[in-house]
Amino acid sequence: MCAMAAFSGKRLGDCWSIIEERDPSMRTKKRNPYAIIADQTLGRTWSVVVSMAIVVTLFGASVVYLLLASQIIGLLLLTLLPTVTICMAPNVAASLAATPLTLVGNVLMVIHLVFAFIILINPVCQEMEELYNVPHVLFIGESIPRFYTILSLVGGTSVALLTFVLPPLCYLTLVNQTPREGQTPV
Repeated sequence: MCAMAAFSGKRLGDCWSIIEERDPSMRTKKRNPYAIIADQTLGRTWSVVVSMAIVVTLFGASVVYLLLASQIIGLLLLTLLPTVTICMAPNVAASLAATPLTLVGNVLMVIHLVFAFIILINPVCQEMEELYNVPHVLFIGESIPRFYTILSLVGGTSVALLTFVLPPLCYLTLVNQTPREGQTPV
């Protein structure tokens, strides 16, 4: 799977290189290059599909990170304040014995998950800001109480589509296209 993902990632990078070679105006910073690749290879509809799949994937991962961080915070509070009760289901961190080492590990994991959440949710917020022409958007991860059921759906659809299906398809379509007027052939 790792080799397949690397191959697809390489093809996606090749697509962008070809697009930049054909159209020098694409060499500037672009906010959504994957959608541009889909638009130029498969059309506007697929560009929208790619954008939505990216939003769903990143939002899903962000919510999972936030929920996992909150569960670990609950475990930390339970360790430090045993009279506090919690209600979120146990995760892998909950199955470890309470030792000083697991306490340090859990603190580091919470720090990582909170900062990773910010990084992951940022493109989703930017996409929504651009779509709705709003200066700032805030999503709340707790809006979906049992996210693990949706996680399987997200992982099996949008991740597979974005990682394994579309990069080779876009690449094959792009190399078989006749360059548009004003574009240089590869």
